[in-house]
Parts: sequence; structure tokens; C-alpha cells
Amino acid sequence: MTHVKYSAVELLRPVVESLVRFARNLDRNVTHRRKVASTMNELSNLSDRELNDIGVHRGNIRSISEGIWND
Repeated sequence: MTHVKYSAVELLRPVVESLVRFARNLDRNVTHRRKVASTMNELSNLSDRELNDIGVHRGNIRSISEGIWND
């Protein structure tokens, strides 16, 4: 029976790489959600007339904020 020896670095590298990817994705998602919330807040504070002036209906604020609105 052949025994293969692995160093701690070799064993932990995939775990550390996964944690780094997770942290980057988490940061990206949190940043995106903050931008969405900020945009929703800004648009929600506009009057219906101001929204109309920029061609937005109040019911489209969430879609616009999330970047999925199509005119």
C-alpha cells in the first residue's frame, strides 16, 4: 500500500480558495443590494410629477432599481 503525504498547504489551499471566492461574492452581493436600496430610496422620495418628468411610474421603481426594467 502506497501512502501519499500531503502538506498542510496542499490540503488547505482548496478550502482557502473557496472561502476567498465566497467572501468576494458576498461583498459583491452586499454592494449590489446597497446600491439597489439607495436607488429605491431616492426614487421613492420623488413626487409622482417628478417621476413622470423622468418617465418613471411608481410601480416600476423596484424593477428600475434592480436593473431589470425595460421601457
